[in-house]
Amino acid sequence: MILIATLNHLPMPPSINESYIQVGIHRVSSSSHKKFKLLMQRWGLLNYNKIQNIKKKLDKIDGSGRVCLSFVFKFPASKLTLKNTTMPKKLDTSNRIKSSEDAVCKLLGFDDRFVFKLIAEKVEGKIEEFDCSVYNLD
Repeated sequence: MILIATLNHLPMPPSINESYIQVGIHRVSSSSHKKFKLLMQRWGLLNYNKIQNIKKKLDKIDGSGRVCLSFVFKFPASKLTLKNTTMPKKLDTSNRIKSSEDAVCKLLGFDDRFVFKLIAEKVEGKIEEFDCSVYNLD
């Protein structure tokens, strides 16, 4: 694996359970999911030069290139453990992966069909946010 780039301090996506709502027979994006998408766009605009440099690196990968995305989801301690215990709260890391994967792929301009490996972990942080490292697997 060769590191292409690391994106830091990305806005935390809502869990998949909070990302969509049922309207009649259709599932549509919730307001929290729409807000996340806007925050990702804002992050991309604020980091425009960095994104352009990453896109140049990704362009050098052959069209059949394989990518690994490594996510670190950061939560305040109060969200990770039950009050006055060391028992972890129910906070599924996997419920945030798909939204994060889609958002990072869109930000960097490549299709998620090139993602062949995902790594995810949750850690204690000051605020809810995530980091994503992008690797070339070829």
